[in-house]
Amino acid sequence: MLFLTATTETFTLVTAAALSTDWSVGYVDMDTTVGATAGSAQGNVATATTTTVVAAPAVGVQRQLKSFTVVNKDASGTQTVTLNKVTGAGTFALGAARTVALAPGESLTYIDSVGFASFDSVGRLKVTNFGGIGASSATFARGDFTWSSTLVGPLTADRFIPASATVPTNGVYLPAANSVGIATNSTNAVTIDASGNVGVGASPTSPFSFTKFVAVNNATSASYALNVGARSFEMGLSASGGLIGTSSNDPFRFFTNGVEVGRFTAAGRFTVAFGFTPDAGGLKHARVTTGSVAAASTALVTVTWGTAFADTNYTVQASVLDSTTTSLALSVVHVESISTTAVTVRVLNNAAGALTGTLHVIALHD
Repeated sequence: MLFLTATTETFTLVTAAALSTDWSVGYVDMDTTVGATAGSAQGNVATATTTTVVAAPAVGVQRQLKSFTVVNKDASGTQTVTLNKVTGAGTFALGAARTVALAPGESLTYIDSVGFASFDSVGRLKVTNFGGIGASSATFARGDFTWSSTLVGPLTADRFIPASATVPTNGVYLPAANSVGIATNSTNAVTIDASGNVGVGASPTSPFSFTKFVAVNNATSASYALNVGARSFEMGLSASGGLIGTSSNDPFRFFTNGVEVGRFTAAGRFTVAFGFTPDAGGLKHARVTTGSVAAASTALVTVTWGTAFADTNYTVQASVLDSTTTSLALSVVHVESISTTAVTVRVLNNAAGALTGTLHVIALHD
């Protein structure tokens, strides 16, 4: 609130240039005897001068300024105006925001209990360079809001459009054309590109891309599901352990390089598309020649594993293949011995002459 409380106090308007400038004021005189009386004044200034816009009150009267408006009426020049309070102690500007450069058609307004505000030539509210409402080069355009300093407090608007491509410490910015980014700790955290793809921690390369683990914490269990119609893929963790697979009546398939290499069927059976690695850690298989086995005799054939088993707790199944078509052929008698690095099988020749065959061995660790 702005008051004049002595017969030596006035409000004055200082115009810095000889330009046509309109002003108007409204005030209320408060007298303990008469009560409240409204008053007003208005005028035009066309010179660089100081004009008393609110005269001093009478003895025993408090004069309260209720409204004040000054408008630059010039068509081309900028008028700088200052609203001062003059007292017996001197002349005082009513704060830095009350010295305002008004472009043609712009105005400065004071409303009691609201404060000062500045408007451009079409009536749009302007924002000060020092954080309040007043005059600067930034304006509330219709549908837009631009400012040059930080706004503090709750804000409501129908849209918010960032204008900078610079990563902020924390906030929203424009990392590329038609894209929106969210930054935390001066680093991009989320990006939405022009196609609506979302990237977490990186630029999106698909509808949803992320470079960090996704975690959901729950006291009992947590799971993630991808659903397409009635088909569902799920992964997660429960009290009984981890889970991954389909929760619909579909097979769970394994791919490498874009090609299916194996699957669990809906019935729980596992099939392999191309076979097992011959020298895998827990399952090995090999084919070796028996060498020449003399007629009606046996021979020991050893298969050496390329990678040793951890121990000898594995089961061996062996068979032998030869080129004969009769029952008198090569056969496996038994497994002679096993070690972590090899297995030895005894082969019998039931034929009348020497035979050479191929020994097939499969070993499965416990």
